[in-house]
Order: sequence, then structure tokens, then C-alpha cells
Amino acid sequence: MKKIILILFFILPLTANAQLLDTGEDFLTDDWSEGLHIFVGIGLNTSTYRSNSRHNYLGWGSNFKTDVGWYFNHDWAIESSASVKFNKLNSDLIWDTLLTLGLRYRLEEYYFRAFAGAGVLVVVIGEDEPTARQDTARLHMDGPALGMGFGKTHRTEKGKVWFTEVNGTVQWIKHRDDVIVDGETPIAISSESVNDNSTIYSLQVSVGILLF
Repeated sequence: MKKIILILFFILPLTANAQLLDTGEDFLTDDWSEGLHIFVGIGLNTSTYRSNSRHNYLGWGSNFKTDVGWYFNHDWAIESSASVKFNKLNSDLIWDTLLTLGLRYRLEEYYFRAFAGAGVLVVVIGEDEPTARQDTARLHMDGPALGMGFGKTHRTEKGKVWFTEVNGTVQWIKHRDDVIVDGETPIAISSESVNDNSTIYSLQVSVGILLF
């Protein structure tokens, strides 16, 4: 699944310029133009980690997102999306990347999104944080993810389209690697399945623009 998402995420933008040249139709907030369009945005997220034995509130952090969508009529689109979230727990830096495929539906100037994919989470362990292995510098974890979103598009007097959006995601951790860093090269020193119902719940608020 992750390989498919990666392939689509990198292939779709390569054809976007050609599609842009083929259409002179404007993208309107209440009447989407067909073809490929890209939205990019930044915002804030609040996240929580839960497992059978732990409950950690990860606090507020920043997030960045890109949505590459194929708009096949004025109301529906399929899209490949990437979202990166940053949080901090004590002295640990948490870097969480979601790669997803989904559907987008328009209701006047509003829209709804539903998406599924995979998440890759990296925990950079702070110097004062204990670990099971003292030489571990990072934890790499991954698993499936689901999400839904609600947004609104706006159009300025000059014709620029921008958006505000709220997303909710659930990510299940199914695999974990303990990693050391040899120079600048990360090396996995152990790998294991995760079976303690580790789950990350996140709410993201984003604002951004339509690139084309």
C-alpha cells in the first residue's frame, strides 16, 4: 500500500503541467474545473498516543500538507495526499508522515474528504530520555491510517483560491524499529511487531492555497 501511494504521489505532479496547458477553465469555489489541481497548506495539530499501557498527550505542533487531486467532474475528485506533523513529548521530537489516497466531494463552496493510507512515525530520542537500549537514537514506527476532513474554499477578488480545513486522523502502529545513527547513516538494530493497540489520534487545522 505504501509503495502504491508513493508511486502515485510522485507521478501525478509530473503530468500536472501538461493538464494545465490543456484547459483554460478557471477553478471556482462553487464549480470545480476538471483535471489535475494541487493544494498546499500549513497549520497546527494536536495529537494523542494510546496503547494498552500508556496514554500520552503529544500537545500542539505544526503540520504541512499537499493534496494532488484529479478532478474528474465539478463535484468529485480523487487525490493523493502527503501530510507531515511535528510534535514534542518531553525532549523527544516526533515526526509523523501520512501518505494517503482518498476522495473529495464538493457541496457548494464547502468540501468533504475521506482518505486511507499509511503512516511512518519517527521519534528522535532526547538525550535525557531513557530507552530499552541506551544506544538507540531513534524509533521508526509505521502502520495503516484513516482520516476524514471538512473544508471551505475561498476566492479573492484577484482570482486566487485558498482554503481552510479541519482533518481528523487515526493511525495504528503495527511495526517498530530501534535505530542507531552511525555518522549520518541510520541503522536498524532491532525490529519487531507491535501488538499493544498503539494508536495515534490527531486533529489538524490547515490553511493554504491552490497552486493550479
